Amino acid sequence: MQTLPDIRTLPLPSKFTTALLKLAIRTLEMAESNETGNLLVAARLCTATVGSRTTFGQLSIPSISDWNNAIMIEGIAAPSVRIHELVDLLKMIDPTTPVCDACGEFAINQIGGKFMSLAPSEVCPFCLTGHVHIVPMILRTVNWVTGELVAPNIEYDSRSHVGVGIPLTDEAIMDWAKEIHPSLTKSLEKYGVSIHGFLAYAFLYAHAFSSIEEAPEFLAHAPFHSTVNATDLAVKAAWFMDDREITNLPHKKFLSDGRRRDEFQPVVIGGRLYLIDRHIGTGDKSDVFLARTDDETPERLVLKRLRETADGDLHDHEIDVLNRLAKSVVRGSVHFSQFVPQIAFSQNSKTEKPVIAFRERGTFHFTVADVMREYPEGADFKTAVWIWKRMLMILDWVHANRLVHGAILPDHILLDVPNHNARLLDWGYAELFGGSLKAFSESNRAFYPAEVLGGSPLDPRLDIAMMTRCVIALLGGDPVRKILPSSVPDAFRVWMLEEAGYDSLRTVCDNAYALHERVSATAKQVYGPPSFHALSMPR
Repeated sequence: MQTLPDIRTLPLPSKFTTALLKLAIRTLEMAESNETGNLLVAARLCTATVGSRTTFGQLSIPSISDWNNAIMIEGIAAPSVRIHELVDLLKMIDPTTPVCDACGEFAINQIGGKFMSLAPSEVCPFCLTGHVHIVPMILRTVNWVTGELVAPNIEYDSRSHVGVGIPLTDEAIMDWAKEIHPSLTKSLEKYGVSIHGFLAYAFLYAHAFSSIEEAPEFLAHAPFHSTVNATDLAVKAAWFMDDREITNLPHKKFLSDGRRRDEFQPVVIGGRLYLIDRHIGTGDKSDVFLARTDDETPERLVLKRLRETADGDLHDHEIDVLNRLAKSVVRGSVHFSQFVPQIAFSQNSKTEKPVIAFRERGTFHFTVADVMREYPEGADFKTAVWIWKRMLMILDWVHANRLVHGAILPDHILLDVPNHNARLLDWGYAELFGGSLKAFSESNRAFYPAEVLGGSPLDPRLDIAMMTRCVIALLGGDPVRKILPSSVPDAFRVWMLEEAGYDSLRTVCDNAYALHERVSATAKQVYGPPSFHALSMPR
């Protein structure tokens, strides 16, 4: 549980004031027919007991007798047990008490003699339509003159400079400074920085002005200051204040790398919080997201989430295949295992959609499908050659483990463009040699040889044929109508369709390494010795 500083002198925010009135109405069982009248009565009761400018400390001061007297003066009937309950509920209220975003009620109640508070984001039990949330509050802020943490309602610092009251709150600073440049005001609003927070960073850390007396002039002319950039200061001030201020929220606004938390979608998997950065792919049965752990040294992950819990067997099968490859002792495993997904964790339960989290490799950003979309006229043949060769080497290792991938598709080939590397994704369809294809992607039917769709036993030729069809599609060809683009050199043209297995898988090479050597030799014949060929992504 979060440890709060002394909050007794902090005033209740407006949402808490409203929630306080509604709590009194609900607990004291006032008649539901007159909501406006009830609010007026509750306001008079609260003024008589906890005061008109209520602080958190005042909530726990009134006794049962105080409430009884106020209720008698109002001439309303309230059961004694409910008055006792109200006194006890008021003692529970602190800055972390959630409030409903629809009805405005505090998410606290007494059930069966036990006092309970709901967790944030839960459905409100009183209106059943809204959700309860923590109302953001600053509990300690930075004194821009000294750097000390002070209560946010302290308006002036009278200790730092004897006889001088230095304004600390934004309202007091504005009265003192008289003028704040409009463009600076816009920057502060854009980055969510208070005026006193901006001054704290500018004065204490950036040394943008040298004395307190210079602060008004600095605020009026900061955008034109010769040695500082006001916008840059505003950004850094936002980070600085987020790090220093104490709030009632469980998390800071900024993450450890400086990005804003609200840029991410939070998701809880297996009881742990993860932050979704963006959606990076959609398959026939799953969605793929780039995410990160929520801690000081975040780990970047790729989350693959199945859309239906009924596909849990596919999830489990993919994990089994990847674990088999991770334990492989086949020659080259230390090198090639890095080009298949590395499992960080997985979850498969009856109540939540199956998820596999893979460790993210920073330079693998684009799939072959992405390149096809970026180059609809077809990628350069030299680009296709290096992708083809990298994939054939990976497939040679996969086949040495007596596995057929079974789904070599443009969306499943992930590219490290700067370093000319590739990774193979989506292992849920993989089978041992001699097995049969359990499922396939209907939207990508053109990439599957007809024989395997008819139930033929699987062998390496399936992967090799599908990879060749991916190359044809990458070049701008038509894998459906078996058309090679004009960019394919004659030396390749004479045998590429055979390796795509359009007529029969019997024409396809059954050894990925042998085809790799053929591609290398033919490319050397056409283009000369190997050389690095850059691919621009995006263009």
